Amino acid sequence: MSTLNVTTTDVNIPGMSKQADSTPPPSGRSYRGTSADQRRDERRLKLIEAGIKVIGRDGYRATTVRSVSAEAGLTERYFYEAFGDREALLGAVYSHLVEQLQQQIAATLMTSRLKNPEDIVRLGLHEFFAAMRADPNVARILLFEVLGVSPEVTRLTQTAIDDFARIIRTMALALHVRIEPHEEQMLTAGLVGSVVFIAMTWSLQGYEQAIDDVVSSALTIFRAVLTARGAA
Repeated sequence: MSTLNVTTTDVNIPGMSKQADSTPPPSGRSYRGTSADQRRDERRLKLIEAGIKVIGRDGYRATTVRSVSAEAGLTERYFYEAFGDREALLGAVYSHLVEQLQQQIAATLMTSRLKNPEDIVRLGLHEFFAAMRADPNVARILLFEVLGVSPEVTRLTQTAIDDFARIIRTMALALHVRIEPHEEQMLTAGLVGSVVFIAMTWSLQGYEQAIDDVVSSALTIFRAVLTARGAA
């Protein structure tokens, strides 16, 4: 593949633009300098972090409100203050992990200043697979535990796929890759799906294969699309 005159700083990745802080001022009675809203947000984050540990360790179906609350060091009353049920917690955990992963990949790409299209794609893939291997709990939740739970959770996973597909579409434009409007959605979703299923297989095999080999396998699929659409 030839080198294009483009760097990753030219890629306007969703979620990376600077925005004004629109966080509303804290409300509620202050306790030791912390408002009621701030304490509520802190408890919610504790429960999400506990959910990552418990769901990642035990699986969603074996997870209980009691086990998550105990892991967070909170009473069950605070669980129901933050979430209506276990499924709501799973959705919050999944969205939290997806956002972290997107920001991690985007930040790496934005600071790399790579110029070769294949190198940019390789770096993004490596960052994704490295994140899956780094924390098996995260990988289990993102790749397996959200499957078949409910239509609402399925919609969350589809939203995440769409978000990653938008990153691919944005990179494709910056790299002068031609994707026709009628095939854009399915083609980019297919690229995301191929990476997810490779990650699932790698995880089930205990991450035995070298990460560079896994990245190369995924890159073969991306290379075929980039070549066919004008980045060769």
